[in-house]
Amino acid sequence: MESQNTRVESRMAGIREIMLLITGGSMKFNDLVISEFPLISNSWSAGGTVVKRNGQEYFLQCAGDSSMIGMRDLQTGEPITGFIKTDIPVRIQDLSYDRFRDIVWASLGSGLFEYHLLDPDTWKTIRKIPRPPNSFGVFCDRDIEDVIWVSDQEVLRILEIGANGKQRGAINLGIKPRGIAKSVDYFWITEACEPGENGKLHRVDFSGRITDTFTLSALNHNAGGLSIDSAGHLWMVGGKGTGIYKLDISKVDGQVTPPVTPPAPDRRVPGAIELVRAIHNLTGTFLDKYDN
Repeated sequence: MESQNTRVESRMAGIREIMLLITGGSMKFNDLVISEFPLISNSWSAGGTVVKRNGQEYFLQCAGDSSMIGMRDLQTGEPITGFIKTDIPVRIQDLSYDRFRDIVWASLGSGLFEYHLLDPDTWKTIRKIPRPPNSFGVFCDRDIEDVIWVSDQEVLRILEIGANGKQRGAINLGIKPRGIAKSVDYFWITEACEPGENGKLHRVDFSGRITDTFTLSALNHNAGGLSIDSAGHLWMVGGKGTGIYKLDISKVDGQVTPPVTPPAPDRRVPGAIELVRAIHNLTGTFLDKYDN
């Protein structure tokens, strides 16, 4: 009997064949581009994320080589705010919105191996989580709570970590990953290329095999972070002097399913209450309230 995965692969292969016929034999990056708008900063390329506030989605972009961020209209790219100052002491290299807890993960650079979890109402740090050394991109899974994907640029792999920062698994790659996002059963990865080289956007399966590669311009050799909106569009932060691209990856993935609807956001790190209870059991201390 044909498995569900086999049927899905067959359907997606059919979609790709149709798209190849439409595009004359090879699908290119521009075939995926729906729209783009310029970066708010012409400095070092970083990342960003689609974030939801008051029922509306916006794009939250790292403001170049700094600890500030900027919120953009998802349709026009127009700034919703000026530069937002955070309490982070170094530059932010990527962002990801955790829709289950309504917080923003900030991947820090400048040798500070931490994620700062930001309150999107105040942009203050709620807590700090250890960041794997030499990692860049961060992506909070859209469908599974407490699953975060990280790009490891030293060992050339994808890491799965929990909301406490502990590593759970790894997928080896043959490329140096930068930005990362997960759609359906595949990852999308921007490759960290050298100046003068054409950038690359890859689609990768769970074994680490590259299934599709889209060549970018040389200006996008250091294309940055990736994110996915509620409609399943992939958003890519381009290299210095380029833009933010909205991509129709349903041409490759097939129909992208909307993410699951999470319960009321919970900003606690899993295990925190259990830890407090364990301390209570050991010490006999009465804890009538756990302040998150």
